[in-house]
Amino acid sequence: MNTKMLMYSGLLVLVFALMGLGIWFVLNPEDKIEIPAGDPLVLMDINKPEIGILSQLSIYEDGTVIYVEDSGLEVPVIQGDEYTRTWRTGKAGSGDIDYFFDYLDSVGFNEIEYAYLSPDIIRDLEESRGFSLIPGGLTDYIRIFADNNVVNNTLYAFGYFASGNEPYSELPYPVNFIYTELIDILENNTEEVLLEELIK
Repeated sequence: MNTKMLMYSGLLVLVFALMGLGIWFVLNPEDKIEIPAGDPLVLMDINKPEIGILSQLSIYEDGTVIYVEDSGLEVPVIQGDEYTRTWRTGKAGSGDIDYFFDYLDSVGFNEIEYAYLSPDIIRDLEESRGFSLIPGGLTDYIRIFADNNVVNNTLYAFGYFASGNEPYSELPYPVNFIYTELIDILENNTEEVLLEELIK
């Protein structure tokens, strides 16, 4: 019971932290990045502390795709750290977006009511060591949110990134396939438009 309460409390903290993550990423994108009005249809946040990367992919109703990656981060992130921010933008076709939401519907995305925890995270919880649920924290995670007024849910997976493996090669179903679909949209529809050297 205590493990479940700890997990749910942690997830609530994470939800609030991640709600601000999108705002944190888009506060100062210079004039080269046009961010559409309104909320994204899709958000994917990824924290990879072992290699110092924190990223966010956003897809908007008009097809705009914005990807922001902070790299070279020291973990945990602290004030004064230097890092590199890479911006990629582009447009996905309406067919790509429709296909993605049809796929989410086919895997029962709306019915997923829990977070996926790797065996390492479960062991840490059972041994009362906990885990970090904040952007730039010590625990790797992936968060995928999607809402097109029919499909609407958020899923989480913690503890599946391992240095040296293919990115998220061990993600459980259906997270692995959803992740792959989003990476395909990113790779096929965006190009790098801005590189910033920043200090936290």
